[in-house]
Amino acid sequence: MRTVSLLLALALLTSLRLNAQHPVDTTGRKLVRDVFVSAGGLVDGGGWVTRGEVLGGAPGSTLLQGGLPDHTFEHGPAVLGGGLLHASIGLTLKENRAKGSSMKLRTGLGMAWVGGASSSFERTERFPYDTLTSSGSGGTLYADSVSRSTYDIRHTHQRIGLDIDLLFVKDFPGHWMLYGGAGVSVGTTLGGITRVEHRTSRYIETLDNGRDQGVYVTEDESVRTSGVFFTNIHVPLGVGFRFARRNPFWRSLVLTWETRPGITIGGEPTNTPGPRPGISFLLGMRVDLAR
Repeated sequence: MRTVSLLLALALLTSLRLNAQHPVDTTGRKLVRDVFVSAGGLVDGGGWVTRGEVLGGAPGSTLLQGGLPDHTFEHGPAVLGGGLLHASIGLTLKENRAKGSSMKLRTGLGMAWVGGASSSFERTERFPYDTLTSSGSGGTLYADSVSRSTYDIRHTHQRIGLDIDLLFVKDFPGHWMLYGGAGVSVGTTLGGITRVEHRTSRYIETLDNGRDQGVYVTEDESVRTSGVFFTNIHVPLGVGFRFARRNPFWRSLVLTWETRPGITIGGEPTNTPGPRPGISFLLGMRVDLAR
């Protein structure tokens, strides 16, 4: 977490330093015109979907050794989700102030904490334990000895990537602005961990469907996974609200909301093949250095 904070702070300081090298000039243009800082979340359709993909996501696991052929496979939703931090600077490539339109090149650094890929393997066995005769009906009643084994598997990782977006901005006469464009993110995953929890239970199932003489055991294992490069192609679509039009300080601040539908190729889990659709959401602040 400290490393992430330092990287984001470095991105902001770099943008401010670049701006300081180009003092305000009402007759000219600055190269660096905007600083963006935002936070939000992402949803990525990249969860595990098959037995082989789940087992492949925990390489070298002791608990999963052998592949669990006697267990039934149950997978959760094929969706990943997590939190996202983003910092960037905007370079103005073209501007028409009379029409309130501009074209910007935005570049920055993003960091995400991703989790949600989960699956399980289960096995239940029953053995006759005792036979009883009902005193009322005279019928035969059975009590079973039950043995149950469950493996729960979850994967988490971090992503760090460099973003480059081409944005087309429309600034309206009032407080509102709209923007959209196209972008790409390239980066790597970090800190990937697959957690395996094995629970076993043995108990006597009583006549009223209760449990008696139970023995419960839990084992845990964490398997680290290697970092993997990824590419995300997305379409940034955003709306902004400028706090003021006349006050020099407040008119430089713009509250932004941005959505990014896109496709991710690569990344983790490494055993999930092909492109994965997803979307991210960002709520943040844009500082207009030209105002």
